[in-house]
Amino acid sequence: NDTCSQGVGRRQRTAFMGTLQTLDYEIPESMRRSWQNIVNLLARIADVPTTLIMRIHPDYIEVNTTSETENNPYQVGDKEKLGHGLYCEHVIQNKCGLLVPNALVDENWKDNPDIELGMLSYCGLPLYWPNGETFGTICMLDVKENQYNDTYRELLASFKESIEAQLAVVFQQHKLVRLNNELKSRVETRTTDLAQLSYSLTREIDRRKAAEKQVNYQQTHDQGTGFLNRAALEQVLDQTLD
Repeated sequence: NDTCSQGVGRRQRTAFMGTLQTLDYEIPESMRRSWQNIVNLLARIADVPTTLIMRIHPDYIEVNTTSETENNPYQVGDKEKLGHGLYCEHVIQNKCGLLVPNALVDENWKDNPDIELGMLSYCGLPLYWPNGETFGTICMLDVKENQYNDTYRELLASFKESIEAQLAVVFQQHKLVRLNNELKSRVETRTTDLAQLSYSLTREIDRRKAAEKQVNYQQTHDQGTGFLNRAALEQVLDQTLD
């Protein structure tokens, strides 16, 4: 668990850019309940008022799961635009953890928007999908100065691994659905192609039969009158005489 230097301030942070292919991947209800248990347990063990799982979007970051703790100001679905110097935005942009023991005495963080909600300290880690795309963050916040000792940080890292393992399951499920849809589409396309080929072959056979019939007719009939020609007449006459 590498923690970014606090010295990288808000001046160097920029809004999240890029396309997330996983944005439409829904988290199953059973997994949501598991995440709720995780943030509740983390808040209880670390004795902090707030633990969050955040999800990143192209223009904003959203509270995906929040601890059911007293005096927790965050609600599921709360959104904050990027580019305003959020703790979690820094974690995502720099792809590493962040520890801010006391934002009020830190020049880089004293104007952080979370201070308005009373959150003076922060400890968070990035969360990733198995394809490398960023899901968001898992973090702890406190209303007082907090160094977040090694035990709490190790626990945070452990829960990060657990959540990313679950994200891998969701990712694989969506991948299977996509592959099945692609296979179905290919089968349908192939079936259509075969049907068109069968139709074309049938028409070609019909054309050849019609051509053979026309050749046979021309061989046995006079082109001008349509009567049997001499060769055909002699053949019919021989058969009749026999």
